[in-house]
Amino acid sequence: MAALSDPKQLAGQLSAINPDSFGDDESARLALLAEAQKLVRRLEDPFEAIMRMTYGEPTLICALLIADRMRLFSLLGPESSPPQNAASLAAKIGAEHDLVTRVLRHLAAGGVVAELPGQNYKTTRLSAMLADSDNCVGFREVANRYMPIFAAAPAWLEEHNYQCPRDAANAVFQKALGTPGQTFWDWLQMPEHRHASDEFGRLMRLGLQESKTWLDVRDLTSLVQGWDGQSPLLVDVGGSTGKDALDFKTRFSDNNATIVVQDLPPTIELAKSRTNVPNGIDFQPHDFFKAQPVKASRIYFMGSILHDWPDADARKILANVAAAMKKDYSILLLSENVLPEYQCSLRMSAIDICMLTELGAAERTDVQWTELLAEAGLKVTTIDSTPGFGRSLIQAELS
Repeated sequence: MAALSDPKQLAGQLSAINPDSFGDDESARLALLAEAQKLVRRLEDPFEAIMRMTYGEPTLICALLIADRMRLFSLLGPESSPPQNAASLAAKIGAEHDLVTRVLRHLAAGGVVAELPGQNYKTTRLSAMLADSDNCVGFREVANRYMPIFAAAPAWLEEHNYQCPRDAANAVFQKALGTPGQTFWDWLQMPEHRHASDEFGRLMRLGLQESKTWLDVRDLTSLVQGWDGQSPLLVDVGGSTGKDALDFKTRFSDNNATIVVQDLPPTIELAKSRTNVPNGIDFQPHDFFKAQPVKASRIYFMGSILHDWPDADARKILANVAAAMKKDYSILLLSENVLPEYQCSLRMSAIDICMLTELGAAERTDVQWTELLAEAGLKVTTIDSTPGFGRSLIQAELS
């Protein structure tokens, strides 16, 4: 390939691009983002890439954790706030000036805050979001839980002849945290792990902040119109505190249908205590490894449930739902990641490694989803996705 005639001009053009450059064209923004990330990897030489992975990324997590603990992002204020000097911020925190400068320097190098001359720093869209400490929960989870699991993964896999874990009670998590025979979910419910449970809840709520939801993936009007007026319209299996079901109720509020939200008793009690429950929402204790008590609902929905479980467990969950479905009437909707067979995104492949090591589970391709559902007596009819929302919507019916 010929050398660029004017690299500086090209760099200037690239620096002028920002999210507003695309208007409402989310597909164009995502396409250019993907190409920009590929460009960075092409331009880095191997040594630069190793240094970034070895030092840059782990220490950025460290700096983020320090800044969160110091409430540095809150002090920087909203995105419209003027720049602040490191010395002034240090005085507000009661911290050493040099420490605050070093943390801010690294955050600026990582693109978290904006740096101006004279040790002045300004909020970015990202750091404004991090002003809410709950939005820093992912960094805390990486440091406190995931890093020990990742460190234990090579030895565990070697001990198991480099076979994927397929038992939720015997994966890398158990080796790393010393909890043999206990699933992550069992561990999370122990009283001594209440803080970890709270943090995990915050992590799940962070994932709900995407600009789109499962209801934006495709138009569900025709499914709603097919409701018989007698059975429940939707059963949200493993629906936590009901966010997805409440969104559905809001979207389709012009009917008096019953919507059922099912989860384990402690979660249902929490949902009832926190939510102003509108008419038509029924919170119901239920373990999805047991027979589904609600029969012949128009829609059964599961949002990011099955990727948490190995195939054998996922088949049991699906079989319980299938046994309650009505032939030629009931529909199963799964909001799940669907891995492409080629050129998977870093975000999706990263989540898959988390599922592999912590839960003995997996993200799945469309072929794997189709096979898994078929083993439970279900037939995939459509798989839809939309730009700007990570998960796809899988629709299935009884075979």
